[in-house]
Amino acid sequence: MKHPGKPKHGHRLLWLLMAVVAALALVALACDDDDEEEPTVTEATPTPAAATATPVEVAVAPEFGEWGGVIIPEGECAVIGLSKVISGTLLALGVGGNVAARLGAIDLETGEPRAIQGFCIDFVEADDLCNAEGGLAAAEILIGTPNLIGVQGSICSGVNVAVEPRYEEAHITQVSGGSTAFVVTHPEGRAPFETFLRTTAIDPTQGDRQAAFAIDELGATTAFVTYDTDAYGFGLQGNFVEGFESRGGTIVGTAQGWEKGTVEFSALVTNVINENPDIVYTAGFDPEAAAFISQLRDAGYEGPYIAGDGVFTAQFIELGGAATEGAYLTAPRAAESATLDVFKTAYTEAHPDGEAWDYVPFNPQYHDATLAIILAAQEVAVVFEGDLYVDLLAFNQAIHALSFDGVSYRVEFDENGDVKFGPDDLPIGIYQVENGEYEYVTNK
Repeated sequence: MKHPGKPKHGHRLLWLLMAVVAALALVALACDDDDEEEPTVTEATPTPAAATATPVEVAVAPEFGEWGGVIIPEGECAVIGLSKVISGTLLALGVGGNVAARLGAIDLETGEPRAIQGFCIDFVEADDLCNAEGGLAAAEILIGTPNLIGVQGSICSGVNVAVEPRYEEAHITQVSGGSTAFVVTHPEGRAPFETFLRTTAIDPTQGDRQAAFAIDELGATTAFVTYDTDAYGFGLQGNFVEGFESRGGTIVGTAQGWEKGTVEFSALVTNVINENPDIVYTAGFDPEAAAFISQLRDAGYEGPYIAGDGVFTAQFIELGGAATEGAYLTAPRAAESATLDVFKTAYTEAHPDGEAWDYVPFNPQYHDATLAIILAAQEVAVVFEGDLYVDLLAFNQAIHALSFDGVSYRVEFDENGDVKFGPDDLPIGIYQVENGEYEYVTNK
């Protein structure tokens, strides 16, 4: 049943997005560039669910399995936690990711809010600061939130490596749309965590694609590798090195890392100039990469530069200016579809700054991560005496078994919790900065 009073004539999404815009505007105003802030939690206006459906009640009280469950009282909303970095220099990744995540609670084809057996869906945000300490604090905030059914995990792989044991212990399933490090779903010395899944391609796919492009398309035979020392940067640079060397390339000098917040790269730049590589490679995030490439160009390096999806942001170009011209970046691709077109418009309308859907990477994948949580909950949740019951083990198993068409592509998960891609799928695109814009080059 449609909600009464819904606007018509091309603005059907606007009424649903007003609550999203208001909540995210508060988040954006609260964020600043202080990386030392304590993690914070933001409660958002619930997605309107009104009289979308009459719940069908079961006659006998459900019995939860070994993971326990969540009972949501009548008249309250099911809650999805959002663990993102929403402060400091990387806040654009989290703010944009949360916009996309919230859109997963709206049926983009009909403009109607999604519901779980007639119960509305709410979101609670926690700032994980894109580091292990902040991630653990954010996890405690979300795990302690009433009516929580699942968490949309961090974009930052270093956070996920740190928090996976805690979520597993609490039997809370998290789905990430942007964490790409191999180790997150292939932990050393143990089986994969059952409570972590992701809707984006992993770094072995990205690193190998970068290496193939560097050698086959750019003709590089030597590369100097730089990286952020967290799980994402360290893992991705290793994937690139493996792919580059397996194709006959040589890594010159010693691969060198930096900590987040580094702004001075003179010693590293000197090493690069001395080695005179065919290509310079970075696995990291955009603030440091922008400072590095600026100093590298100032020192006289004129060769190709390639970096991963953590650098593929509008902020990289804004901070690096003319030095970013000609740089190659890789980022996840979404299959073109009518639904993706609707998502693009809805995202810009919902974002507090009106940003384009591709201002930061992973937004379609974040939409799909939320949708996965909702679809699984719809499958297993039942109503008894007016309350919503969600068995956490059944919910987790339902997510692992999902198969659906998302905004990004068809979503199915393998035994590790990674999204599946077929042999003909090419989920990583390669772009080049031209006249201050990202221009698509290829995904081959």
